[in-house]
Amino acid sequence: MSEQSKDLNKLRELIPDNQAQKLLIDLLQSLPDIVAVLDEDRKLVFSNQALLDSVSISNFEDAFQLRPGELFKCVNSDIEPGGCAASEACQLCGALRAMEDSKETKETVSHDCRILGVKKEKTVAYNFRFTSSPFYTNDSMFFIVSIKDISNQIRKAELERIFFHDIINAVSGVQGVLNLLKEGDTLKDIHLSILEDSYKSLSRTILEQKALSEAESGDLILEIEEVNCTSIIEDVVLPFRTNPNYLSEIAVGEDVLNKLITTDQTLLSRIIINMIKNALEASDENDVITVSSQADNDSVIFKVNSPGHIPRDTQLQIFERSFSTKGIGRGLGTYSMKLLGENYLKGDVGFTSDEEQGTTFYIKLPKEFQKA
Repeated sequence: MSEQSKDLNKLRELIPDNQAQKLLIDLLQSLPDIVAVLDEDRKLVFSNQALLDSVSISNFEDAFQLRPGELFKCVNSDIEPGGCAASEACQLCGALRAMEDSKETKETVSHDCRILGVKKEKTVAYNFRFTSSPFYTNDSMFFIVSIKDISNQIRKAELERIFFHDIINAVSGVQGVLNLLKEGDTLKDIHLSILEDSYKSLSRTILEQKALSEAESGDLILEIEEVNCTSIIEDVVLPFRTNPNYLSEIAVGEDVLNKLITTDQTLLSRIIINMIKNALEASDENDVITVSSQADNDSVIFKVNSPGHIPRDTQLQIFERSFSTKGIGRGLGTYSMKLLGENYLKGDVGFTSDEEQGTTFYIKLPKEFQKA
């Protein structure tokens, strides 16, 4: 059977007129956004080339009859035997909700959709606006769907939050010291401390965004070196203990390893720092947050535990890019852990959460980094 025979045979059932078939094909192929026809079971019947390019599938034969989550290799699409839409997490998917809502209302429905997928064996985050329109022909129902990439729009909102909030806050500290000096105050230790903290905040924010941007584009260059597990934990914990804005106690677990591993120390530190930040933001004043590490055969596991429990709906979406319970323009911390920890450090990033043990985020790394 030829490369396009399956989809063309299906189209012949839907549109018997050859001229109309050609017109539809030419029209869909001319559109820059992804446009596809799905059957009532949400399986692909036809699409334009934009879809195949987005999922790195060379011919339609390999995409035919796949559902959206299976096309983009969503991490939730193979959890249950039923595939896309069968898992608990799928019930929160914007694409599924758009199709179900359009089927129920018989109208065009759009929902924003976040997909954490896999492309060329690497974790990749998609932000789409998924639009579904139902139509009926030959006693069968189909969906015409358009999938618009809104990643740039989302990234713009994130950068605006960072530069209009985090960086401005840091600059305000510098401005405050300058104003005091203009009024005749002599430079005191407290002024130097404010300037140093402002500089560190500016530098950290800029470098984190630079690393994330390079990681997403595939341009991030690793600096692999031999580092001590104890030293890493001590270095990341110290700034939180001396920062008066954080009221929870930071404790170092008794099982911290005094062992050497080979990894990129800067990236690993950023991942653990993000884990600590998340724990602090979800904790109360008297809570204790514990940072630890332990050996596991040929691997080392770094953990950050806090006493709070994450609601189930949040658990199901926690590593998706731009998902956050903290408001618009947030949600990069957990996503960056996954991206940097798995795509670059060759580790496994995850978490556990229950009411008895609290929440533990972890990264499991090989003791010896294996270059690709």
